[in-house]
Amino acid sequence: MTQTFLSSLGPTRYGFPAERAADWNAFLDEAKDAVPFLRPGWLDALSRVCRLRLYLLETFREGRLAGILPLFEMRNISLRRVLVSIPYSTFGGILARDEDAARDLMAKAEALRKQRAAAYVELRQEKPLPAEENRVERTCFVTVRAPVVPCDELWRKVLSPRLRTKIRKAQRSGCRIEDAGADLTEFVPLFMRNMHRLGTPALPSTLFREVGYRMNEKVHCLLVRRDHHVVAGIVLVAEGDTIHEPWVASLQEHHRVNVNQFLYANAMEWAFERGFRFFDFGRSTLGSGTLRFKEQFGGVPIPLHYRYLTPNARRIPSIDAHHNPFETVVRAWAKLPRGFVDRVGPVISRYLPEW
Repeated sequence: MTQTFLSSLGPTRYGFPAERAADWNAFLDEAKDAVPFLRPGWLDALSRVCRLRLYLLETFREGRLAGILPLFEMRNISLRRVLVSIPYSTFGGILARDEDAARDLMAKAEALRKQRAAAYVELRQEKPLPAEENRVERTCFVTVRAPVVPCDELWRKVLSPRLRTKIRKAQRSGCRIEDAGADLTEFVPLFMRNMHRLGTPALPSTLFREVGYRMNEKVHCLLVRRDHHVVAGIVLVAEGDTIHEPWVASLQEHHRVNVNQFLYANAMEWAFERGFRFFDFGRSTLGSGTLRFKEQFGGVPIPLHYRYLTPNARRIPSIDAHHNPFETVVRAWAKLPRGFVDRVGPVISRYLPEW
């Protein structure tokens, strides 16, 4: 049996229904493939701050929860309605005990797509779903995951001599690492400034505060200080034996002293000291410079399977910032006044399900 819960009970009410949180957390605690982006706290923060209607699909076997699928209703840049699991996250999608439960949830998602007259359903899966007709899959993305090893092994076997030299330069330049816990206050302006430089509308600043509050025991923020100023930072979210990186940012003027290399090396040492087995660097595009950077730290690309449920297997539109006309838009956005983009960016990001 599959059930649907709509957490938005009116045009101004959003969030994860409190009565379902305990069951979802218990299911995720038992699931070996659980990710933090499926946690009620993460979903609740996204829905409330970004004002996105949230649908919860559940399937049961003998009275027990056998599968879950959260879907956010959004509008894309063409103002067409779409359903996404999970926006602004590397992956999410369906988490099910078996293929039958996964098929139940896909059927329910397709029914919801028709009910809401949505152009498509996007399921951001790490592992492939059962094959179905009229389904489109995008395979240009990977997540990069590295085993967490002892600090001496990291320096002797994983990091190349050239990379170790870059990290030592950062140390000599006065870079120091700081654990801010779940307090993302100092990370937010750094992230907003970084996204402006990259020409990308940023997420609402309040989202970070809400994630830190609602996922307190799972969220950790590491900051790099240089001359008492925050010059780089990374947000880490724990799930089981894996630490995930949803957000990272740094100031370009400090790249010459290798603050990013310093940050990631320290983040991996931090993960080992706290008993994690794997470090997930998040999504990258195949062949990108970002992917090559992450591989320096022992990261291995793992294909992501972004499945689309859509009528007649139509092609899914996407935004590629490196090809016209979007390249022009990106460059123009980076030149706009900071105050303007900080106010308007969070509004525009609601219409970018590909973010």
